[in-house]
Amino acid sequence: MLQAGWSRWAVARVFGVHHSTVGRLAECYHTTSSSNKRPRSGQLHVTTAAQDRANRPSHLHDRFRPAIRTAAETIGTHHILVSPRTIRNHLQADGIRPYRPYVGSVLTPQHCHARMQWCSAHRCWTLQKWSQVVSLWTNVFLLHFGVFL
Repeated sequence: MLQAGWSRWAVARVFGVHHSTVGRLAECYHTTSSSNKRPRSGQLHVTTAAQDRANRPSHLHDRFRPAIRTAAETIGTHHILVSPRTIRNHLQADGIRPYRPYVGSVLTPQHCHARMQWCSAHRCWTLQKWSQVVSLWTNVFLLHFGVFL
């Protein structure tokens, strides 16, 4: 458009940008024959590619390995420890998500069977029957904590 004789302001109005943006792009195209962005240094990497490659198999082998443990064992490029968030980000870029171990009671088949029996036995209880259980536990609670009404 600029080569067709349009002004910077007219081109900027068409694309909805500031006229200085059009001027910078025109200058960049004039000097480099391309409007691509110039390569920049960007943020410095904390870990090397080799360290990232070494962390990947260890997390694939042990899926419950926490990122905190990997971060504690990894010395960064600037001789400082790497944050666990960095490890998680790099693993996520490789499609790996470190799992967290299950915290809670593990139910055996005997537990499941006992629960099923309890549910079967109490399936037909009425509201009146359940209210007796609630009042019983209320009394136990009051006696246990020494509350007298």
